[in-house]
Amino acid sequence: MLVLNGIARPLESSSNEILELLSTGLSIAAWVTLWFPINLLVYDRWYARRDQKIYEAMLGMEIALAPATRA
Repeated sequence: MLVLNGIARPLESSSNEILELLSTGLSIAAWVTLWFPINLLVYDRWYARRDQKIYEAMLGMEIALAPATRA
């Protein structure tokens, strides 16, 4: 993220529209690369905890098998 933002900063003050567009794209790419670690640390833990509770509830369920009926 730091490298991409470091490249983008000098380009954003350029008078060339293409360089300004490139700067914006690099800034967006920097934030996207930062999103994945945040997602792993925060949201995936919530989902894993939720799934674990569901699996624990499933372990306590009683399972009964019955023959299938045909109509």
